[in-house]
Amino acid sequence: MNQDGQNECLVTGPSGVELITKQSNNTASTILWQNPPDWHIQQAAITDLNHDGILEAALLVWRPFRPLPIDSYLPVQHSHTEFQTAEGQSCQMILLGWNKGEFKEIWAGSALAEPLQAFAAVDLDGDGFEELVTLDGRYENIKQPAQTLSVWTWNGFGFSLLAQEAGSYQTLSVVNTSHGSAIVAGN
Repeated sequence: MNQDGQNECLVTGPSGVELITKQSNNTASTILWQNPPDWHIQQAAITDLNHDGILEAALLVWRPFRPLPIDSYLPVQHSHTEFQTAEGQSCQMILLGWNKGEFKEIWAGSALAEPLQAFAAVDLDGDGFEELVTLDGRYENIKQPAQTLSVWTWNGFGFSLLAQEAGSYQTLSVVNTSHGSAIVAGN
């Protein structure tokens, strides 16, 4: 991920998520990035969702709600304060990558209007680029099954919606076929 010739590993554990690199003797590892203590990372995967040809870590993060920086400059506040739980936690997708000599957020979306319960990165249309497939829930009943399965594509700045299907979804599965295509199933 940082072009140093060594493989990085995304490790999840009770204290959160770490991006590490193993030494060649496979006995020691170096922590390259660790999530802040106020983040709860629900899911993490190595992807290329921003289509730049460089792998990054995609993180489904719950963290304290923060208004958009632009809100402090606007006469009327447009910060979507309803995009959080009663406890003040908001859901965001974050891409973590190598930038200026360190691993850090290379893209972070605003607090999502519909919090994600799960995601998958998969090339659905065979164009060589991954799409983001999500199960979308509601802040007021986040423990209930997701109400929407959505497919998004990177647009150079963020993600644009390609398709949605309403339903009741508890799990998200991706199956690769023998023909090189993928099938996404939410059930």
